[in-house]
Amino acid sequence: MRLGPKPESLDRDVAHSLRGSALASAWLALSACAGPDAAHDAAPDAAHDAGPSTYAYVVGRVLTTPPDPSTAYGFDLDGRMGGPVGTCAGAMDFTSPITGATAVDAQLDTLFSTIDAAVGGDGLAGRVREQIEQGAWLVVLVLDHVDDLTADADVSLRVVLARAAAGTPELSPTCAAHADAATCSSDGASACVWSAVTSSCSGIAAGQVLEPTIELGTTRAHITRGRLEGTIDALPIPLGESSGQPVSLVLHDVRIAGTIDASHLTGGELGGAYLVSDYLMASCPETGPRSMAGCDAAARILSLADLQPDATGQTCGAFSVGLGIDAVGARLAP
Repeated sequence: MRLGPKPESLDRDVAHSLRGSALASAWLALSACAGPDAAHDAAPDAAHDAGPSTYAYVVGRVLTTPPDPSTAYGFDLDGRMGGPVGTCAGAMDFTSPITGATAVDAQLDTLFSTIDAAVGGDGLAGRVREQIEQGAWLVVLVLDHVDDLTADADVSLRVVLARAAAGTPELSPTCAAHADAATCSSDGASACVWSAVTSSCSGIAAGQVLEPTIELGTTRAHITRGRLEGTIDALPIPLGESSGQPVSLVLHDVRIAGTIDASHLTGGELGGAYLVSDYLMASCPETGPRSMAGCDAAARILSLADLQPDATGQTCGAFSVGLGIDAVGARLAP
């Protein structure tokens, strides 16, 4: 179950923190030019005839809050169920709606409804969808040295920010068909071409050729019963602009998982830490990243931080974050 209702002042504090975010400095400027360069349903690069294969998937949608309010996307980030009572690490844990795993840490999830109200439109998931459709945030997961898509104890996971060769990425015709009253929110156009909440498909067409722009890291990963699991150091998630300023979330120590086949990643989850220092810089830039002096908003919201406790256990250095993702096959240019 989730935390109880939040006071209206806390909602206002979060809304304020999302405007004029200094986290944009962590989001390297990208020219948001992308476009189609392959057939919709082309399979990702793979050497199916002999030897290890390579597969690439581009994230097509991000989900925030599962339909069941007693669950949350993400992972056990601190290695325990709950924590010592009376400490910042004692926050309530959740259950994954995808795998049924317990001890999921996703404290920022308790604020997603507030964040959705702050960013407007189709909420946080809608903002990320817009960045994907505009070609400003195309995250490609490249699996290399894959011997078996159902079980492989040692594969390479490369995570890349990319762009398409010309213009914005092509939308999936399947997802475009979801743009009707049954699947689009009351916001109308802001929730279409596809609904980030109710659609079951990724928002962009499969098989597009993408050009790498920023390498986020390459690590070892594994596949168990058809489900990929791996990690990367950091993942920036841009949310567009608010009041003329870029708004971004940067997750650290990120875990990634999803059920894969040759051309899809479904039932995916992201989990990571959103640093308190980043939050302070975003919400109270005049006081500096390590100070709460003169910043009452930060003092109240920081009570939700639940990762990286100090020696006293009374102050934590990060918020836990959990998100759902889906991805479709892509082709990454050399």
